[in-house]
Amino acid sequence: MAIVTLVPDVPYIRQNFLPGITRACHDVRPVFYSDRMSSSWSREDLALRRHLTESLPRYVEKVHREAGVSLCLLVVYDDFLLPDALIRLRNMGVKVANYTTDTPTQWYRLIEGAKYYDVIASAHLAKLELLAAYCPTLYLPMAADPKDFRANNRNANSIEISEKYLVSFVGGYSPTREQVLVELIRAGIPLSLFGRWRAPEAGQKRLPFPFRRVAHDVQSYLLPRWRAEGFGPVVAALRRLTSKHLPKVGRFAMKALGEVCTEARPTFQSSPVPSSDIGDVFRHSLINLGFSQSEGHVGDPKQPCWIRGRDFEVPASGGFYLVQEAPERDALFKEGEHVETWSSVAELIEKIRYYLNHQEDSRRIARAGHLHAAANHMWRHRMDILLSYLGISNELA
Repeated sequence: MAIVTLVPDVPYIRQNFLPGITRACHDVRPVFYSDRMSSSWSREDLALRRHLTESLPRYVEKVHREAGVSLCLLVVYDDFLLPDALIRLRNMGVKVANYTTDTPTQWYRLIEGAKYYDVIASAHLAKLELLAAYCPTLYLPMAADPKDFRANNRNANSIEISEKYLVSFVGGYSPTREQVLVELIRAGIPLSLFGRWRAPEAGQKRLPFPFRRVAHDVQSYLLPRWRAEGFGPVVAALRRLTSKHLPKVGRFAMKALGEVCTEARPTFQSSPVPSSDIGDVFRHSLINLGFSQSEGHVGDPKQPCWIRGRDFEVPASGGFYLVQEAPERDALFKEGEHVETWSSVAELIEKIRYYLNHQEDSRRIARAGHLHAAANHMWRHRMDILLSYLGISNELA
């Protein structure tokens, strides 16, 4: 029996999710729909939505005739798939599940088709109770398979990683990350960054105003969000959409960062590190930094923190992870045993200095974290839970 997946064509899906669930379930047939999850509601995106709504059921029906389909596993918002597709899938007798990794901020983008899912599986507990009002839900944290982050996955686009980085961070620019990393540089922390780190110019204009998207969101999501979350998040979202300019942020470009601390210029990569090399970066770094907060000032109790894919990828790679505290982590990894955490910039600097001077401690935690991740946080563990919940037997179990 096959599993058909509808997924965005993004690095996390190709590097982590798909290889992991394919190894766990063997016959997985992926269908890619876009290089992003959110629609701009342009004519092209609306045409893609109509196409997916028609073509996905036809494809599933074809595979069902040939090999049988036990599950249609979607990683998609309402943006790209109309309920008509879900109705047709259910009428075939195929189980339909949606897996979301953005529940804390995007939970409402699943409610239009929610009643047609057998389950919505969420990588987070936060806001999961709001989705539970629309359909059955299942807590299913993210995962990572060590095999997908080994050195033998390198390809022709790989970068040369021949040295041991002291402190590294893999990820893109955000004002929250900027404020922390600038303080690390000022404190003399030897920092290596991998990712796109050219901040947008203050006052830079946004893309053309998305009238169709705003109209759809107001019609479909305004009332449910207001009932569930109150006016605060709704007003904040509308402000972001209607703003004609980007927020005024610092320019943490390569040149500007070098100016912050000329004595400890960090190593830069001007583009994202190739997916095949991420595991090498994690393993070759004495300390891998992690952030759990997306917006606002670090330490602000009003700003939510949550688990990310990196929380599983770094331990699976055998790297030592020093990550910002977040709810749910204690149930997944033990602080000081599998990973280390920080809650303020001062604490982060203190712990970086400690582990740079006590590398045997960081290596011990990295080894234990790797073993723990392999024993508890691979995709086969997650798929066993999901398939068991749906009453589907896994032929590879």
